[in-house]
Amino acid sequence: MPTGRPGRAPPDGEDNDNVAVQVGDGNEALSAQVGDDNDNGVGQIGDDNTSVNIQGGDDNENLAIQGGDDNLAGNLQLGEDNDNVAVQVGDGNQALSAQVGDDNGNGVGQIGDDNTSVNIQGGDDNENLAIQGGDDNLAGNLQLGEDNDNVAVQLGNDNEALNAQIGEDNSNLTGQAGTGNEALSVQGGEDNSNLTLQGGADNSATNVQLGEGNTNTQAQLGTDNSATNVQLGVDNTDTTVQVGTGNTATTGQVGADNSSTTVQIGANNTATTTQLGWGNFAGIWSTSVNSSATITQVGPVGP
Repeated sequence: MPTGRPGRAPPDGEDNDNVAVQVGDGNEALSAQVGDDNDNGVGQIGDDNTSVNIQGGDDNENLAIQGGDDNLAGNLQLGEDNDNVAVQVGDGNQALSAQVGDDNGNGVGQIGDDNTSVNIQGGDDNENLAIQGGDDNLAGNLQLGEDNDNVAVQLGNDNEALNAQIGEDNSNLTGQAGTGNEALSVQGGEDNSNLTLQGGADNSATNVQLGEGNTNTQAQLGTDNSATNVQLGVDNTDTTVQVGTGNTATTGQVGADNSSTTVQIGANNTATTTQLGWGNFAGIWSTSVNSSATITQVGPVGP
C-alpha cells in the first residue's frame, strides 16, 4: 500500500523547503513553488511513482530520487540559476525537465534499461548532464540560446543520444561504450563544437552543423562503426578517427575554407569526403588493409 505524504509545497514565497518521502507503488509527489531560493526534495521507492516539480523564480533547486520501475520525474523551472537533479534506479523510468531562463543546470543519472531522459532549456549559459547505464536508453537534449553545454554518457547497448542546439557557441559531448549505440547532434548557429566518442561495435555517430566556424570531432574504437558529418558554412573543421575493422567515415562540407581530416587504422575501412565550395582542404590517412578512400572537391576553376 502506498505510504508517505503527497508533498505539496506552499504556493508562493521565498526560502521555502519541501521534502516528500514515499515507499510503495503508485505514489504521487506534487510540488509548486513561486519565489526565490526554494528547495524541493523527493524520495520514492517502488514502482509507477510520479514526482512533479514546478518552480517559478530564481535560485530554486529540485532533487528527485526514485528506486523502482516505470517511475516519472518531471521538472519545470521558470527563472534563472535554477538546478534540477534526477536519479533513477530501475527500468522504464522517465526523467523530463524543462527550464526557461539563464544559467540553469539539469543533471540526470539513470541505471537500468529502457530509461528516458529529456531536457529542454531556453536561454543562455545553460548546462545539461545525462549519465545512463544499461540498455535501450534514450538521452535527448534541446537547447535554445547561446553558450549552452550538453554532456551525455551512456554505458550499455542499443542506446540513443540525441542533441539539438540552436544558437551560438554551443558545445556537445557524447560518450558511448557498447554495441548498437546511436549518437546524433544537430547544431545551428556559429562557432559550435561537437565531440563524439564511441567504443564497441555497430555504433553510429552523426553530426550536422549549420553556421560558421563549427568544429566536429568523432572518434570510434571497434568494428562496423559509422561516422557521418555534414557541415554548411565557412571555416568549418572536421576530424574523424577510427580504429578497428569494417568502419565507415563520411564527410560532406558545403561552403568555403573548410577542413576535413580522416584517420583510419585497421582493415576493411571506407572513407569518403565531399566538399563543395572553394579554398577547402581534405585529407585521408589510412594504415588499413583492404580499405578505400575517396575525396571529391567541387569549386570555382580559374582566377
